[in-house]
Amino acid sequence: MRKLWFRRRGVSTMIGGIIVLMLLLTALAAMILVSQQYDAYQTTANAMQQRDNERFAENLKAVSPAISEGNPFSVTCAGGGNCNTYTMTIANLNIGLQIARIYINSLATVGCTNLCVLDPGPAAAPNAFLASDRYVNPGELHNVTFWLPGNIILPREEGGRKYGLNTIWIATMRGRVFSFQWPLPPPGPAGG
Repeated sequence: MRKLWFRRRGVSTMIGGIIVLMLLLTALAAMILVSQQYDAYQTTANAMQQRDNERFAENLKAVSPAISEGNPFSVTCAGGGNCNTYTMTIANLNIGLQIARIYINSLATVGCTNLCVLDPGPAAAPNAFLASDRYVNPGELHNVTFWLPGNIILPREEGGRKYGLNTIWIATMRGRVFSFQWPLPPPGPAGG
């Protein structure tokens, strides 16, 4: 009888040891899984932070004179009709960026009375800008050529008012939007 008791105690010790070993292995597997998930989360969070840093590092500025009419001013658009050509000069003060879209709003009746939305295009087309002008290198003075329909002219002056008739927004691929008015107001402190 005594021999049977010792055998049973050996089996129960082995079963207990296997259970403890399984618990330890389960805890180790759970720790590895949690650390891998945390590492994946940190990698994603760091990538998002880097994109945010790049987005806020974008910095465009209008250069005076910001917009000039093309030569010749009116050209034939793709698909027929006339388009007015403009060239906008901007300075990129930071990292390289890509222009996604340009928006123009004008206070004058001959301008964009509703919001003009300009998308990139390969050639002269109404409400488009030259697709090859999209990418702006860091530290570069950059010209962007765009076309408006022949019946829309961005005014330089209206009723004695010379500044701020046209508002132009430039949206970048990273989601940043830059705005300026044209004609540019004179430098110096703001008036009353």
